[in-house]
Amino acid sequence: MKLNWTKLSEISDYLVIERIKKKFEEGKYEDMKKGLYLFYEHMKISEKLNILNYLTDLMTSILLWKSENKFQTGEISNEIIRQREDISYSYEIIPIVNKNLIKSFWKKAFDDAIENVEIKLQKKCFINSLSWEEVFYQEYETKWFKKNYPNEKVEDIFNLKKLFLA
Repeated sequence: MKLNWTKLSEISDYLVIERIKKKFEEGKYEDMKKGLYLFYEHMKISEKLNILNYLTDLMTSILLWKSENKFQTGEISNEIIRQREDISYSYEIIPIVNKNLIKSFWKKAFDDAIENVEIKLQKKCFINSLSWEEVFYQEYETKWFKKNYPNEKVEDIFNLKKLFLA
């Protein structure tokens, strides 16, 4: 019976690795190479989907912040920081993640973020676009933060951890 690598990869990454190991131990190197190649392609798709999700979540938080004052909270500010870091960490460790990949997802992420915001607000969002600057560099500080830390800026956090997105 012929092994269906594609179906197996849809079920479990662990099972794919187990099967590749077994093919190696049996000396069936062509089968093993086919499994490795398909697994590699599957992982690339998964990582791209992760970046799209991270970017959509980041844009959703920023759109909420810009849409209504009630969302200008420390919690949303922290989410923006965390979501930026998720993208930055992916860039650092995953070779396919780069500025061009992120730009290729920009419209899809923005459209999905608008939909998320409109569902949450139960009304139309009238923000037509987000710039690279707004998504990756603009400060989203709370009034509390400004009052309690008048000489510090959230931006300083990003300067300490130089994001790749310059």
